[in-house]
Amino acid sequence: MSLFEVTKHQQAAATFWGQGKHREAANEYWEAFKASPSLTHELCYDTLHGYTSMLRKEQTNPDFVVNDNDMNNMRKIFEDKHELRLFRLEAALTLGINHYSRSERHKCEDVFDRAVTIGERKPKNAKQEKVEQKQMGLIIEGKQQMKPMKEIMEDVLKDCKDNLIALNRNTKGSITFEPELMPDGTIRQPARKTH
Repeated sequence: MSLFEVTKHQQAAATFWGQGKHREAANEYWEAFKASPSLTHELCYDTLHGYTSMLRKEQTNPDFVVNDNDMNNMRKIFEDKHELRLFRLEAALTLGINHYSRSERHKCEDVFDRAVTIGERKPKNAKQEKVEQKQMGLIIEGKQQMKPMKEIMEDVLKDCKDNLIALNRNTKGSITFEPELMPDGTIRQPARKTH
């Protein structure tokens, strides 16, 4: 694929989002991610994050529903041992939050627990360590900024850990399980900002 394809899908996603067509926007973000010529291209994470952030905000957007294809997309990334750890953690955060919103506590806990294990591992070799130092583009407060992949990964890992702690604090030993979600889609816990 080419950067032209990526840009075309990203622009379509932004257009659909502006028109309130959130399902179409999510689909275009996913197509942009799949079209990326390289997983380590500086815009690849931002594209994936555009998609996952929409999936995590389903609870605050009644017009958007995370469907089975979305869950399967996230599951494929999370389960792929050859995928970049950053992308696996991003997918895990999204899966965990969506399992929680579906009252699937054990699946949620399993995903977050496995994500913490993946995120806390040391890089396998010097090549992986070098890849994780690569700068990735990320839109922060409306402006594109560059951050090392490892730094972004640490932020996502922290969100996974915090959500796992909150999940256990909120539901351990309870007979019924009713999700308590914050407006940004994270599990209820002391106020904090997600990446």
